[in-house]
Amino acid sequence: MHQDTQTSTPQLDEITARGTAPTSARIRLADGTLLDIEMWPNAAVADMVYLFPGLTAPDSPGWQNQDPWEDYLTGDEHGGTHCLEVPVEAIRELIAAHGGEHQDQTDLEPTAEMRLHSLRGFFSTGPNDHDVHTAFARIHEAGGPYLVCVWEYADDHGFGGTRAFYAEAENGTFHEVRPHVLQWLNGQAAFPGPFANWTGAHVPVAFEVSDDTHNYARTER
Repeated sequence: MHQDTQTSTPQLDEITARGTAPTSARIRLADGTLLDIEMWPNAAVADMVYLFPGLTAPDSPGWQNQDPWEDYLTGDEHGGTHCLEVPVEAIRELIAAHGGEHQDQTDLEPTAEMRLHSLRGFFSTGPNDHDVHTAFARIHEAGGPYLVCVWEYADDHGFGGTRAFYAEAENGTFHEVRPHVLQWLNGQAAFPGPFANWTGAHVPVAFEVSDDTHNYARTER
């Protein structure tokens, strides 16, 4: 389907005129999604376009040169897509397809859902204590609750046995983690939504040992 390429794109026009090298510039689209652009002034082709989660590279000329190695080398935590050598007009068409540019181009930080996109399914094969630390630290850094895993035991090899997940409050009390959060981590549900809806009722939790981060154990062997 042909997209309207006459949509006003003042941010893209400004970026095209002044360039961004050696850094990048970010645009928020009308639907709230984000993209980053790296390019030289008045170039017809952008060196790189990074599509944050929520944006998909169109199956059309100009978007075929994707670079998964860039994600690997930079440790991309968002789970977006790097596209190389993208024509400016192809970027303009993508912006038009998402309703144009957003009127508010301030505070262009990714939302929590964008920052944590790659954690969906992170526990799908059964997490170890390192997986727990990685996922829960990222959630907390993104402004989410301080989640913990309480394991059956800890020994010289680490944590093991059965496990249960809780949210620990600043006062040291523990609360239930709602099922849809764990379903998301297991790859069975979409992003759980606002952090305020991630936790439930207070529950008593007993443990003997902790790694001082997100792993606790009921007993130590």
